[in-house]
Amino acid sequence: MEAPSLVLGVVDLAQIQPVHVQPLASPLEQTGEINEEDAERLGRTSYFVAISTIEPRKNHSLLIHVWRADSAGGATPKLVVVGKRGWENEQTFRELDLAPDLQRHIIEVSSLPSVHLRSLIKKAQALLMPSFAEGYGLPIVEALSLGTPVVCSDIPVFREVSQKRALLISLLDGRGWLKAIESLTPADSLLRAQLLAKMLEFKPPTWQAYFQNVEAFLGTL
Repeated sequence: MEAPSLVLGVVDLAQIQPVHVQPLASPLEQTGEINEEDAERLGRTSYFVAISTIEPRKNHSLLIHVWRADSAGGATPKLVVVGKRGWENEQTFRELDLAPDLQRHIIEVSSLPSVHLRSLIKKAQALLMPSFAEGYGLPIVEALSLGTPVVCSDIPVFREVSQKRALLISLLDGRGWLKAIESLTPADSLLRAQLLAKMLEFKPPTWQAYFQNVEAFLGTL
């Protein structure tokens, strides 16, 4: 009996369309600031922020488990979750709606004007983004562009987008996430100071470069 043969098609290179990838800049760079009273109220509380639709891929469940573990230990920072509720995430919704120990510490906001979102990010101890998968990760660019530390999952796209200026932690390392959040909570956090120093080398994408490079690419077609 003859072994099955493998027939490979011939690829016509002339038919392959060129592709250009250009990172998006932060849309919050051009917004203003909220009024002094609101800014002062935000500054009174130590908090972290997570920005994304609440769906399984974004992995809010990890943050819920971390906050539940942290709340058992004493002083617990707030977690502000900014994003609409998505789909197939009933367990997370039940915990957000029905768990008293979480409701004291987790604030859910469906949407915010850009000016408020900018100030919310700037005043946060850090942006948290424990996604399983992402196409880009715009909140990371927004936070780093505003000088706010980022703690995110150690996945290839986040290494690239953050230019390795974020604290990258494996999604399997729940203790690592808890330790990082506890270390970043104090006003005199050494870890936060280290991340802020590391962020000085971050080069934010700009809209000027975005359009220049896209137009240059289009000119080659």
